[in-house]
Amino acid sequence: MIDFDVLTGPALREGIERIGVGVVARDASGRVIGMRSTVDPDVWDMPDGTVEHGESPFDAALREAREELGLDLAAENPQALQRRLVAVIHTQADADHPVPAAGYVFDGGTLTAEQQARIRLDPAEHTEFRFETTHDWRHHMTPTRYQRLRQVLRAHRSGVPLYWSAPPPTATTSRSSCSSSPTARAGC
Repeated sequence: MIDFDVLTGPALREGIERIGVGVVARDASGRVIGMRSTVDPDVWDMPDGTVEHGESPFDAALREAREELGLDLAAENPQALQRRLVAVIHTQADADHPVPAAGYVFDGGTLTAEQQARIRLDPAEHTEFRFETTHDWRHHMTPTRYQRLRQVLRAHRSGVPLYWSAPPPTATTSRSSCSSSPTARAGC
């Protein structure tokens, strides 16, 4: 039997990463939303965050979109939002992150022009948002972040969920492993 008090006790809590979630939301042209970080203006991200106690990853993704965009995607796009998993991302521990981390990315649907006009960012987290094509996001991200985004958006377009696992920092490979289907793996 697993002793959950030991697994979640104060001595271990500091070293345990939370589960991350993200949402891919698009405009009518298929461009993807990104938001500029207030803390680090060089960082652009999709709506994302962490799962809180008692939440499913999907519910956490909807909550994060509500908090970061000011839109309730489930209420506004119920027919478009079908709990579609786009990707599972796993990263190994490294100098910046002492434990491995995992995250889920879900489809956030297509935002109408009216919904886009109602986006309200939390100024403590983001200073601006924009919609860009996959290709254009390369100008706003590090090569590593852009490569991961490309793989997530490829999975989004194909409808086949992606499993992305970054190798440990000591690995001799220079690329992360990814797979979603035999044909999609060729571009990894």
